[in-house]
Amino acid sequence: MMKSSLMRITLIYILLFLFIPNSTSAEIKTFVKEYTYQASDLDNRNSCKAIATEQLKRELLEQLGTYVESKTVVKDSQLDKDEITTLTAGVVQVVVMDEKWDGKVYWLKAQVKADPDEVAASIDKLRNDEQLVHDLEEARAEAAQAMEEAEDLRQQLAQATADKQKQEQYNEAMNQLVAADYFERGSAFTAAGNYGAAASAYNNAIIVEPEYAKAYINRSILYVQLGIYDKAANDLRMAASLNPGKEETYYTRVEHKKRVRELDVGVARQIKAVKQGAKYSDPLQKLLDWKREERRKASIRGMPEKSIPIHAEPIRITATGGSVNKETGTSRPVLKGKAEQRRQALRKERELRRKQRKKAPERERERDKK
Repeated sequence: MMKSSLMRITLIYILLFLFIPNSTSAEIKTFVKEYTYQASDLDNRNSCKAIATEQLKRELLEQLGTYVESKTVVKDSQLDKDEITTLTAGVVQVVVMDEKWDGKVYWLKAQVKADPDEVAASIDKLRNDEQLVHDLEEARAEAAQAMEEAEDLRQQLAQATADKQKQEQYNEAMNQLVAADYFERGSAFTAAGNYGAAASAYNNAIIVEPEYAKAYINRSILYVQLGIYDKAANDLRMAASLNPGKEETYYTRVEHKKRVRELDVGVARQIKAVKQGAKYSDPLQKLLDWKREERRKASIRGMPEKSIPIHAEPIRITATGGSVNKETGTSRPVLKGKAEQRRQALRKERELRRKQRKKAPERERERDKK
C-alpha cells in the first residue's frame, strides 16, 4: 500500500515538472519584419538587398534592444539605446527568411531571434574590448553615412539624368554598407564561437572593400584564436598599413590575444623553453618582436608622444555649447548628438588615414630589412 502511494506521488511530481512552465527557462524573443524597396535607376538587385537589409536590421535590433535595455547588466553599464543597438549588432545575427525581386521592386523578410539575458551578458563581455566597441560604432556610423549618401544621390537623380560619376558614388556607398554588414556579422559569429562563419564574413567584407582595415584586424585576431599565426601576421601587417593611425592599437590587441591563447592552450612553458634563435619560426612573434624593438628605439630617441585620438580628445564645454581641447586650446562648435559626432570623427579619421598611408611604404621597407 505504502509502495503504491509513493509511486503515485512520484508520478504527480513528474507530471508537474513536465507541464508547469519553468520560470528559470530561457526567454527567447523572436521578431519578424518585412520591407519593400522601390528601385531607382541607380539600383540593381544587390544594392536593393543591401538597403533593405540595413533598414530591417536597424528596426529589428532596436526592437530587441528594448528588452535588452531592461536587463540589470546593461542598466549598470549605463548604455543608452543607440549604444545598445550598436553592440547588439556585434553579437546577434539578423537572418533573411525570404526575398523577391522583379527588376523594379525588392521585398525582403527577416527575423532576429535571441535571449535578451544572453545578449546582455554578451554585450557586457564585448565592452571589455574597447577597440572592438569603437570599430562597431564606426561600422554603424559608416552604414548610416552610406544610407544618407545613397538617398542624396537618388534625390539628385530625380532632378537630372544619372551620369557615370553618380553611379560610381552610389556603388561606393553600397560597398560601404555591405562591408559594414559583413563586419558586424563576423563579430557576431566570433562571439558565438562560430569561427568558420566569422572568417567567411570578414573575407566577404574585404572582397567588397579591399581597404577595410577593421576586417583585417578582426580576422587577424580570429586567426590568433585558431593558432594560424602566419595568416594572423599577414592581416596585422595589412591592417597597420591601411590605417597607420591605429597601428599601435592593432599590435597591442594582437599581442594580448596571442598571450591569452598561449596561456589557454598551455604552451607558455614550451615557448620559454625554445632556443632564442628558433623563436622566429613563428612569423607573428617575429612581427611583434620587431614592433617591440621599434618602440624601444623610439623611447631612446625621445620621440614625442602621439597626438590624442579624435574620438578621445580631452574637452570642456564652452558657454556657447561648443567645446575646447584642453591640450591645444583649439575650439569646435557644438555637435548634434552622438551619431553626428561619430560621422564627423569618421570623416576626420578617413582624411588622416589617407595622409598617413602615403608614408606606409617607407616603414614597410624598413621593417622588411630587419
